[in-house]
Amino acid sequence: MNLNVLSAKPVITGGTESLTAALGSSASMACEAVGYPQPEISWYKRHGNMPRDYTVDNGMLEIPRLYPGDQGTYVCQAQNDFGQNEKDYYYLSVGGIVNSIFSVVLILF
Repeated sequence: MNLNVLSAKPVITGGTESLTAALGSSASMACEAVGYPQPEISWYKRHGNMPRDYTVDNGMLEIPRLYPGDQGTYVCQAQNDFGQNEKDYYYLSVGGIVNSIFSVVLILF
C-alpha cells in the first residue's frame, strides 16, 4: 500500500497588474494563486504604509477611499504550509478628483 501526499508551494497565476483611479474613489486589485493546500493571500505596499482603510477578501485588495499616499507598488503574497511566493508588479496610480464629488461642489455654489 502506497500513500501519496500531494503538496505544492504557491504559484501566483494572475491578477490586476496596474490600476489608475481617481483621488477619493475606491480601488480593487485581484491576485490569484494556486497550490496545495490552497494558499492564503495577503498584501503589503513595497515602500510606505498600507492605506488607512483596506480589506483583503479572496485575494482581492479593496481600498474604499483613495488618498495621494496610496499610490505605489503593492505586493501580493501567497503562502501555504509548503512555502510562499510573491509578485510585486501591481501598481496603483492615484490622480484627479472623482467627478461626482466635483459635481456636488458645483451644485452648492
